[in-house]
This record gives sequence, C-alpha cells and structure tokens, in this order.
Amino acid sequence: MKTLDKYSSNKMKLKHGMMISSIAWMWAGIVGGVVISLATGTDFLNGIFESTSALTGTGITMFDNVEILPHSILFFRAFEQWIGGLGVVVMVIGVLTRPGTATAKLYQSEAREERLKPSVKTTLKKTIEIYLIYTIVGIILYHLAGMPTFDSICNTFCMIATGGMSIKNANIGYYHNDLIYLISIVLMILGATSFLVHYKIIKTKGKSLIQDLQFKTLICIITFVTIILYLASHIVPIDLLFTVTSSITTTGANVQLASTIAGWPSFILVILMILMLMGGSALLMIGILGIYYQSGLHSMNVVEIAEHGNIPMNWQYFLFPMTFVGFGVLGAMFPFHTWSPDGHASAPTAVSMLHAGVLMKLGGYGCFRVAIYLMPQAATELAWIFLILTGISVVYGAFSACVQTDLKYINAYSSVSHCGLVLFAILMLNTTAMTGAVMQMLSHGLMT
Repeated sequence: MKTLDKYSSNKMKLKHGMMISSIAWMWAGIVGGVVISLATGTDFLNGIFESTSALTGTGITMFDNVEILPHSILFFRAFEQWIGGLGVVVMVIGVLTRPGTATAKLYQSEAREERLKPSVKTTLKKTIEIYLIYTIVGIILYHLAGMPTFDSICNTFCMIATGGMSIKNANIGYYHNDLIYLISIVLMILGATSFLVHYKIIKTKGKSLIQDLQFKTLICIITFVTIILYLASHIVPIDLLFTVTSSITTTGANVQLASTIAGWPSFILVILMILMLMGGSALLMIGILGIYYQSGLHSMNVVEIAEHGNIPMNWQYFLFPMTFVGFGVLGAMFPFHTWSPDGHASAPTAVSMLHAGVLMKLGGYGCFRVAIYLMPQAATELAWIFLILTGISVVYGAFSACVQTDLKYINAYSSVSHCGLVLFAILMLNTTAMTGAVMQMLSHGLMT
C-alpha cells in the first residue's frame, strides 16, 4: 500500500497500472497453481495451467476426471473463477486500497471505464455488492431446484463468472434438470452483462432493462439463433438454448457431452463457433469505436487516422490492449485460443481450410494494420505483455500438436503455434520481423 501511495502522489500512469495488473494476474495464477499442485499431486506446470485457466475464465482443465478431486480443490477452482470474473485487481483494490490516482489507474488497467458512482472506490464497492447479490441469489435458486448445497455454491461461482469449469465431468448436463439449465442460462447472461447495466436495472427497478441496447442485442441474438437452429435441426430446444448462450457469453459450459455435440450438423457447429468469436471479439468493438471517436477525425479510414489522427496517449494505453486482444482472439492467441482446435476438428474440411487459411490470418493482419499501426506509442510500451502471451502460444501449440492423433487437431494446434509466431514477430516492432510475419502468414495460409 505504501508503494501505491507513492505512485499516487507522483501521478501514477496507466502503463504502471497495467504492469501491476499483469504481475498480479500472473502471481495469482502461480500461487493457485502451487495450491492445486500440492493438494492433488499433479506437477507444478499443470497446477499453474489449471489455476490460470480458472482465473481467466478459459475453462480448460488438465484433469480427466474432476469428480475424484477433493471438495476443497473443486471449491478452490470455482472460487478462482468467481474472483477472475470480477477481476483479481478489482477485488484487491476494492477491499484494500484508498481512493486516489493509483486506485483509478489500477481500475482502468483491468479494461474498465464504467463508473457506477463518481468515485472509483465507491464504484468498486457497489460492483462487488451487485456481484455478491447475484451470487447469493444464484446459490439459493440452484438449491431450490434440487441441487446439493456444495454443488449450488460451486456452479454459481462458475456460471456468474462465465468460467464454465464445472465440478462434474458432464458439466451442468450431469443434473438432467431443465430448471437448473434455465437458472444457468440466466446466470451466464447476467455474468456477460456490464455492471453499469446491472446498477441501472437495480436503481430503476428494471425499467432501464428494455432501454439498454447491449442487453437487448444479446437477448435478440440468443433468441433468433436458437429458433433458427431448432427449425433447421430439431435438436432439443433447451439444449440448443443453453449451448447458444454458453457460446456467445464464452462460458464454455455444456449440457451435452462433447462427443454428442460433435455429432450435430456441421452448420450448427459453424454458427456456434461464430458466436464464440462474437463474444470473444467484444473487446475489438470497444477498441475500434474508441479509435473512431478519439482520433478526432470520426473516420474509419486507417491511412487517414494514421497520418492525421491524434489519439491521446492515455487512450492509447486503453484502446491498444482492447484492439490487440480482439484481433488476437481471431489469431488464436493464448489464452483465447480454445475455440480454434474444436472449430477445426468439428467443421467440414472446406470450412476448416478457410478457418486456418483466412480467418486466423485476419487476426494477424488486424493486430499489425490496426492496433500497432494506429497506436505505435502504446504498442512500444505494452508489447512485452503480449510477447509473453504469444510466446506461450508458440510453445503450447507446438507441444499440443505433437500429442494429437487426429489430423484436424494436429492442424489446429500447429496453427495456434504458427499464428502465435506471427503475432510474436509483429510485436518485435522492426522491419525484418514484421516482414517475416507477413511471409509466415502467407506460407501458413497456403500450406493449410
């Protein structure tokens, strides 16, 4: 706290907040990994992976059978998801720090700009209060629907945080209860909606709900896609509704086994993959709109913005991560790569070729042409964060490809590694590396 006070008095900048935030997330993942490793006997690296997956809401588990894990570890994983759903740094500064510049910059470093109250400190307290209310309501509803108390707590943590790491091997499908499915759908939608929307709903007693464009758009997409897919496939409606909601909110929960979902018609799997991309690319929309308004030109012309635009430095620190991560989702950047392997394996061969040869290249092109080209100062300051993530993509994708037995999965994980190398080279910010990245995109597109 003394260090934060010092920074506050010296007008701490957003880049300092982002560095502290990044270190805090990594430290939380390592500490959680140590706990999981010691409690389960798994190796340290797998423990860190499990912990990081829970904190970031990625939802991938290293355990083949989670039901044999101790209740303490199942609760710990669920609690990590719950913490991650709000934000490690947000939780800490909401409880421990005092109002000031440092608190405001740390709040912004979590990619948050909305204010429920004039003060950031008061905003954080109100945010945590809303989060706790929804959590308690979710636990009660699950319990009333017949779910055991322990399961109710853990599943509420998972659903409200849109994490998806259930305590059952069959995920929410284990309970075979439509009421539980519906409660889960509501929690996922609540978890995917801005806290500012929740605050307005509570303050106006629900009247603002019908006026909020974000919420109405989300509900309309879920409803429309579910109806269309049902009419085209006649899959059980509740299963479709749950899967569509889980996809667009990027929760990753399911009521059917993965092998069953893989047997659904190909066009349904493609649409579900598109929904996952829409949910994952929400940050990109924020970034592009921010560039449009903050450039001062109110133009979408990239060349014009680069030559004549003047995006303020403090906004660059905020918009660059939004834009790079948004395009990075398309380029399967760790930890946002999880949609890609299943998308490759489930799609028809022709779609899989377009996926690897065109879609993933769009991610690399966007990071290069939009994020770095329009915000070079922020790219120089923040590149080290994304170099770590893309470096993990290269190594993780390569090793994962080595142990696959299905040709499509081999292609999928090798593509994660290849595209990670492309993004890594772009972030080197020199002509030689960027030329190599463009050549790698071209060769990988032709090769796959």
